[in-house]
Amino acid sequence: MTINPPSTARLYPRPTGFIDAPFGFDGQFGRLAGGLQFFSAWEIIAVDGGRRAGQWMIPVERIDDALAGVSSEQAAALSAMMARATTQRAPLLLGDRTIRLDQPQIMGILNITPDSFSGGSEHIDDPPRPHRLVSRWQRQGQRSSTSVAIDPAGRRHCLGGG
Repeated sequence: MTINPPSTARLYPRPTGFIDAPFGFDGQFGRLAGGLQFFSAWEIIAVDGGRRAGQWMIPVERIDDALAGVSSEQAAALSAMMARATTQRAPLLLGDRTIRLDQPQIMGILNITPDSFSGGSEHIDDPPRPHRLVSRWQRQGQRSSTSVAIDPAGRRHCLGGG
């Protein structure tokens, strides 16, 4: 399958056709950012003069054939964008923690609002309590490498909340 966009069009790739797992799809999928999101097709969008000039759905295993119908400049730009979309991301280094972006991560949300469903108003007049909870999580986090981040939810984020 080839595509034939206007020679003045700018081409944009968009991964689509996401699949749960790549098992049994050898050569028929791509990995988004080198991670655990797998896709089976590229949507190629042509924009010319500020307007969409065409779009094509190309299976991953046929993208090289599709690029045969575009100019060498369009093919080079499209290939560079697709490479950026699929290249593995470097891990985040946060102090003594390293967060890899190519595997699942666990994040904890520590609800420290006074009217928390987990404690009700039991500790509403105990302002130091949130600090003790965070300290406890930090101590536990140092013993375990499974939880990489914590969000101390100290404000209400619901309608009518303070």
